[in-house]
Amino acid sequence: MHTSGRVWSDECTGCLECVAVCPVKDTLEVRALGSAISTRAVAMIVFGIFVGVTGVAMAIGHWRNDISPAEYLHRFTLLDSPMYQHARGHVPAYGPND
Repeated sequence: MHTSGRVWSDECTGCLECVAVCPVKDTLEVRALGSAISTRAVAMIVFGIFVGVTGVAMAIGHWRNDISPAEYLHRFTLLDSPMYQHARGHVPAYGPND
């Protein structure tokens, strides 16, 4: 039987990929307050928190700006123009001082 007391890493982003691909069944799991939580439940909790916070912010007027829908559409059509200087997924090579 494979067990681990706790995995705690600064590199963990919480994607739960390790739980999904672990070859030994029931070795890795997410726990909260001592009980195991399914990856689906974790995803639903995170989504619920996001929707809840965003919904409350919109309801009380803290999630808005003065940009009109027409301005959004205009800017969206220009996203690939040189105006925005996107790197288009290219990462510059490391230099001697990096």
